[in-house]
Amino acid sequence: MLIIHLRETSTLKIEELLLYVTKYLNTNKIPYAIVGGFSAIVWGRGRSTYDIDIILDQKILNISEFVNYLQDKELITSVRDLQEAFRELSHATIQAMESPVYRIDLKGVYSSLDRETIDTSKKITFKGQTIRFGSPESLIAHKLHFGSDRDLEDALVVFIAQENLLNLNYLTRLCGKLGVSKKLERLIEIVREKEGK
Repeated sequence: MLIIHLRETSTLKIEELLLYVTKYLNTNKIPYAIVGGFSAIVWGRGRSTYDIDIILDQKILNISEFVNYLQDKELITSVRDLQEAFRELSHATIQAMESPVYRIDLKGVYSSLDRETIDTSKKITFKGQTIRFGSPESLIAHKLHFGSDRDLEDALVVFIAQENLLNLNYLTRLCGKLGVSKKLERLIEIVREKEGK
C-alpha cells in the first residue's frame, strides 16, 4: 500500500483535501467517482468519516504531473510509488499525519464494476465545486457486498434516504452481479417493516 504523507506542519482538513484532489481530476478530465463513507454522507447518512475513497482511471492519469501537483500542496509521494500501487492493482493512500488522521484511498479501474461505478456516478456540488460521487445504487450494492455492521447500516440509511429516487431495477441487477441479492431482499424487507407496509 502506498502512503502519501502530509508534512506535519500542514493544517489541511479532510474537505480541503477532497476539494484539492478532485479539482485536479476535474481540470484534467480524469474519470473518477467518490465512493465509500464520504459518498454515504452525501446520499443521506449522517456520520463522521476519516477517509475518502476514490476510484479513478489510472490509465489516463499523468502520474508525474499529479505527483508535482500533490507536492505543491506539501504532500509527499513519488512517481515510482504511484506506478507501483496501480501496477499491483492496489490502493494508493494519501494520509494526513495530524490528529485526527485523515486519508484518501485512490483505487484504479481494475474491473468492469469499477468502470460502471465511474460511468454511473452523479455530479454533486460540494462547497461550490462539482464532484462526482458514486450513485446511491452503487453505494448500497457495494456496502451490502462488503458486509460489515457499519456497511450494512450505511446501506439501510441511504436506501431509506434515497428510496423515492432509486433505480430499483439497476440496484437489483448490480446486487446480482455482486452476489448480494438476498441481502438486498432482506434490506427491502427491513425498510418495509419500518414503514409499516
